Amino acid sequence: MILTYDFKVIYMMAMIMILCNHGHHINHLKIIGQNHSWFLPRISPPVLPTFVLLKKIKVMELLEELHERTEKILRKAVGEWQMLSHEQMSALPAPGAWSAAQCLEHLNIYGRHYLPAIEKAIQSGKQAGSRPARAFKSGWLGAYFTQLMLPKADGALKSKMKAPKNAVPAAQPDPQAMLAEFIDQQETMLRLLRQAESVNLNTLRVPISLSPWIRLKLGDTFGFVIAHMERHVLQIDSSIVVFEDTSI
Repeated sequence: MILTYDFKVIYMMAMIMILCNHGHHINHLKIIGQNHSWFLPRISPPVLPTFVLLKKIKVMELLEELHERTEKILRKAVGEWQMLSHEQMSALPAPGAWSAAQCLEHLNIYGRHYLPAIEKAIQSGKQAGSRPARAFKSGWLGAYFTQLMLPKADGALKSKMKAPKNAVPAAQPDPQAMLAEFIDQQETMLRLLRQAESVNLNTLRVPISLSPWIRLKLGDTFGFVIAHMERHVLQIDSSIVVFEDTSI
């Protein structure tokens, strides 16, 4: 199924939910923009309603969890990846697969969009008198995006996903430059999570990187971005292990 997104994007995304609730299946959904395209994997009827029925979570518990997950990523970047050689960070684990440096550049591309967008939402919320809610509940679309990113219980990735054209890394990015930017972005994320304690995660919205017409709840945006990082952290570690195994 192929859709072209413009000002009708929100309507089209809502149609996914309608189709699922009526028992139809979408093998894949391809959204085509001016500069990139993006695939949504198969959606089956039992999946989406579970996101809609997600229970509320205490805001401070959510923010603390997201803070701890971000700190864990930052500790790995500083304590492990900074110790790696240029060759380790640049080695391709398999034909067509990304190196650790390419994964970092991909994450940095997302960070360049989402971190300023999150900060803008928080500052706008403060200026408008936004006040923190006691509980947060994901929107169905935000929960869906986040669940796509999260690994399985055994730590394996759920499925391969094609990156949007505007988020595809260069063939040979500078590992040190990519890692330095990534570390800076994690420090920014930690700061924004603290700032978010004083605003409403339910009412403030952040546009996604694919289109300004689709806006996720601030709480869902944090969850999606961090889950996306965790997905590629696994990919980076995997590429490093492959390099070490082939170097023996």
